Amino acid sequence: MLIFGNKIITNHSSLKNRFMKNIVLFFALFLILSCHAFSKDIKDKKKLKKSEPITIDRIVSIQPNYNYDLSPDGTKLLYVCSRGEFPQIYMMNKDGSSPIQITGQMQGFSDPKWSPDGKKIACVSKKQIWVMSADGRNPKKITSHGAGAKRPRWSPDGKKIAFYSRRKGWDQIWTINPDGKGLKRVININNDFGGLTWSPDGKYIAASAEPTKDLYNSNIYKFPVDAGNPVRLTPANKSYDFTPKWSPDGKYIAFISNRGGWDHLYRMDANGGNVVQLSKGNYEHESPFWSPDGKWICYLRDNKGKRNLMKVSVNGGDPVRIDKDHEGINFIESWTPDGKEIIAQFGSPQMPSCLWIYRADGSRARQVTDSFVQGLKSSDFVKPEYVSFKARDGLTVHGYLLKPKKMKKNKKYPAVIYSHGGPTWQFGYRWRPFLAYLAQQGYVVFGVDIRGSTGYGVKFQKANDGQWGNKDMYDLVDAKRYLASTGLVDSKKVAIYGGSYGGYMTLCCMARAPGVFSCGIAMYGDSEIAESYKHGDRPGRFDLKREMGDPEMNKAVYKRGSPVYFTENIQDPIMIQHGKKDMRVVPLMSKLMIEKLKIEGKFYKVKWFNDEPHGFYEPENEKESNELTYKFLEKYCKGEDE
Repeated sequence: MLIFGNKIITNHSSLKNRFMKNIVLFFALFLILSCHAFSKDIKDKKKLKKSEPITIDRIVSIQPNYNYDLSPDGTKLLYVCSRGEFPQIYMMNKDGSSPIQITGQMQGFSDPKWSPDGKKIACVSKKQIWVMSADGRNPKKITSHGAGAKRPRWSPDGKKIAFYSRRKGWDQIWTINPDGKGLKRVININNDFGGLTWSPDGKYIAASAEPTKDLYNSNIYKFPVDAGNPVRLTPANKSYDFTPKWSPDGKYIAFISNRGGWDHLYRMDANGGNVVQLSKGNYEHESPFWSPDGKWICYLRDNKGKRNLMKVSVNGGDPVRIDKDHEGINFIESWTPDGKEIIAQFGSPQMPSCLWIYRADGSRARQVTDSFVQGLKSSDFVKPEYVSFKARDGLTVHGYLLKPKKMKKNKKYPAVIYSHGGPTWQFGYRWRPFLAYLAQQGYVVFGVDIRGSTGYGVKFQKANDGQWGNKDMYDLVDAKRYLASTGLVDSKKVAIYGGSYGGYMTLCCMARAPGVFSCGIAMYGDSEIAESYKHGDRPGRFDLKREMGDPEMNKAVYKRGSPVYFTENIQDPIMIQHGKKDMRVVPLMSKLMIEKLKIEGKFYKVKWFNDEPHGFYEPENEKESNELTYKFLEKYCKGEDE
């Protein structure tokens, strides 16, 4: 007897029939659901198969290693990996094998440097200098001042460590013993310094003084480590002289200077005499490194935003390109001790930064590390095209164009004009995965080197002096005109986008060229540059004064260059993104713009990132920023005609 609810069933035949009926219904329902699920699975697989390889999740998860340092015997490499919560120091063989983590504290580490005997490591953690054994054991903090310390550099004999600290109010050079004793200030000139380099005998340190009173003049000094007066090695000649590097025999100092109108490589005697230009051509150069035998200097040449790896004899002659088949950005780490190889990081629009080893004769290069995540490869990313156009005043402006793959004939695409930061920087032939993602999603992306950019000589760089938010802004407007002339884009669907100076340019374009762009995404950009001068950090303030003059003496051009005063003109949607810990472009800049947008009744969106400085560095914040930007473009650039 079975009981169903309150009903008693005693007829076994009836029970059996009902049971079989339920079984049939169950299997029928199971088959229907299974077929539906199977059909859905096939559709999902088809969608997956057809899906594009570049995703925001994937590109944000790419975190290249950095801060490489080769051991004195040339067999091991230190580097920093930031894939965990805290960046940690790792060590591997020179060929990339056997990587091991040598720090594991709940704190981040950076800038590891081998001691000359290879037995110790100096590094930075929590804004202080630490020293530990080569295997990461026995870490000891050797500085403790609240102003912090950075960029440790061992003396040639390993008895001292030089570093920078602002404990006296400036970025000055100090030395300390590896045990934390013997602290001494080497530089007592009230100035910021950079480019620290030890003389081979350990008696001197050369460094370049950042400009203060004369903002177009940077000089190289030689400082005695123990006692004596500093010597200025370069004259006050209205030029930038920087990045000094001592030759292995101590006879010469290599350096970079723009005294001839371009950043060229020079060599001078250690006392400052007999200056010889070594690099050639209308290119800008950087990062000199001496070969161990002192016969060669390798350096980087900027060629259309690419950084070619070059070398030249210390006696002059024709420079030789080493990275013959590589088109991208190199960053030199060091020569190997035998002088046969050069270790450098290399990246391009189709490859995140990876470690490479080049034969010094240019015959061969081999890749040591791979920064790609699973599911991505170089061919997934578009190869940018270098283009030029004439601005309205006749100046030639350059940039890189990223086009969607397999573009359809006669179809007009939405576009994004990207304005780089700086302004004394450049778009460059570099890894910009989010822009490649936009190209994959059907946008034509144009990275423009507005006047004021680096890579085109001093004259082009100074063409923006006194013109912030004016002539450079019109370069971007003219870039849109150029895009329209190609026939590739829908001129009603062109957005403007950028961060830092590019964010400022975005606000300028939206406010001073209303109706030109369908929408704008401004990330951590200035809105009132006279106020930015008052509240921003020293480097940002010096940039402003160098290129726009004193704000009290040049009120008219400062006001013209401040988009907040033209907010009433804005016609189209704006998104503002900013980090609340930004000291370069303080959050006040976005707050002023947002307040004026409210007053004028304009449509805008805003996103604050609580823990970010100037830029977005945490992967989750970078991801959110990219997702917000993409959705905004989809709706207000691609999706709406009006």
